[in-house]
Amino acid sequence: MDKLEIQITQDFICPWCWIGEQKLKDALVAEDAASKVRLVFMPYELNPGMAKEGMDRKQYRSTKFGSWSRSQAMDAHVAEAGRAAGLAFNYDVVTRTPNIGSTVTRLSVKEVRERVELRTILEVKAALEARTRMGGPEFVELERRLAALDRAVASDSYFEAAQADLQFHRYIWHCSGNETICRHLELVTVPLFAFMSIVRSQGLERLVNTVEGHRPLVDALRSGDVAQIRVEFERGATSAYGRFLRVARGMPCSPPSACWIRCRSRSNPAPQNAA
Repeated sequence: MDKLEIQITQDFICPWCWIGEQKLKDALVAEDAASKVRLVFMPYELNPGMAKEGMDRKQYRSTKFGSWSRSQAMDAHVAEAGRAAGLAFNYDVVTRTPNIGSTVTRLSVKEVRERVELRTILEVKAALEARTRMGGPEFVELERRLAALDRAVASDSYFEAAQADLQFHRYIWHCSGNETICRHLELVTVPLFAFMSIVRSQGLERLVNTVEGHRPLVDALRSGDVAQIRVEFERGATSAYGRFLRVARGMPCSPPSACWIRCRSRSNPAPQNAA
């Protein structure tokens, strides 16, 4: 039976598009229909008149919405809606509103290695704190997220696999109860997931490698054994980037390796009330 094709038209800078996409995916999972549909993303440009390099976010938002305070109130509303959908928005670190040709993730080999090392330290700490706070319901949710990752890999969907992988790890961070660790893991790890999802889609990494090490992570948390948790989470945090770093070994760190979004089109006019 052919899969039902669902076309999603969005601009990748639109937060409500991301929230709507996540709610759609959650609904498909809830109805056991995720394997029966194929999502096709169509480009749409919210700001066709903006310079290609984008512009200062505070200036842009203040002009568009009347004041910076109103923009901040709207950001808070978006962040709240995002949290309800299991998504994290970090507007405090966004300084520019991007446009066509914007760099989504730009990391040198050296930066990838440094982020992996820092992520390993933070994630091991989060896992050790989470082990005493996780019980039956938490492991049911963690298994659900692992199953979602397995489905994304089985359907050969790079973006969905990266998202499911991130949601799996985010839940462990959340279970630690340590908001400071969660915040710093977001800043360090999210660019790594974005970077590697595109690297894998270009053939440098096989998608099947994204699930390597996840079952041992769950088993280690269930055991509650400190040594086992440390070993498995250190392995899990580094193994996903091992092949990339080995292939890239000997490459100069400058200019940086970069991932670009080039699929956006100027053929779609932006709606007047676009946020």
